[in-house]
Amino acid sequence: MIESAEWVLVLVCFVGSIISVSIGTSCGLLFAALVTVLPPTTAIPIHGLIEGTSSGIRWAILRNYLNYRYLQSFLIGGSLGLVIGWPLLGLFSEQTLKLILGLFLLATLWIPLKWLRLTAFMGGTSTSCLTVLVGATGPLVAALLARKRQGHRTLVSTQGACTLFQHWGKVLIFCLSGFSFSQHLSLVSALILATVIGTLSGKKLLSFIPASYLRIALKTVVTVLGLRMVLVGLNIPVYDTTFASISGVAMIVTLAGVCCYLGYQVGLHTKRR
Repeated sequence: MIESAEWVLVLVCFVGSIISVSIGTSCGLLFAALVTVLPPTTAIPIHGLIEGTSSGIRWAILRNYLNYRYLQSFLIGGSLGLVIGWPLLGLFSEQTLKLILGLFLLATLWIPLKWLRLTAFMGGTSTSCLTVLVGATGPLVAALLARKRQGHRTLVSTQGACTLFQHWGKVLIFCLSGFSFSQHLSLVSALILATVIGTLSGKKLLSFIPASYLRIALKTVVTVLGLRMVLVGLNIPVYDTTFASISGVAMIVTLAGVCCYLGYQVGLHTKRR
């Protein structure tokens, strides 16, 4: 059975999947929410499975725009990165890992990534190595691709293919290291269903909402969740009830606002027809 706090994750997954089709990334929204509810060692592989599914659908929808040359080099480097990152599993305690995850999320949100000048091979190696430890490296991959001055559809398609490889590679590593998805089958099934529905519907719905509004909403909620992880990692007391905590309230309010705005815009569009 899915617990009440985990239903919030299903809602986050659905909305995050809708948004990621439009702007190419959900800014670590699902991952930040997962780590708020689940231990990092459980959240990382579940996030990999869900985001791998979402990335695969995004790539399939926009496969005709794929940058094959970039993907080829990225996959070669990514394979090396996954091998290098494998020994990092179990290296840090849960508390230390939360601190690392929180700082990483905040860094990818607020530090300008335009300075990244890595080749596809080096980008694949570094981000694939990092994804084993910190999970949500989608913003880094997006930043690397953004430097190629290619069309938006090409960027979203190529990022989907790159992160598909990274996430499923990470899932394989965790499974080989002893992680079992069977203990979380109900939650994973609901998250995958929310991902598929959200991703397929997002391509049409998000033509009615400015991407800049979505980025502001995402940055707000992920920043709050990232700060919460840092506080927990530093052993600073944080009220730990998902619905009552500041992070939980911010997440729910922001997602409710985005959903209401989507409904309003769809309603306007329908009336004009």
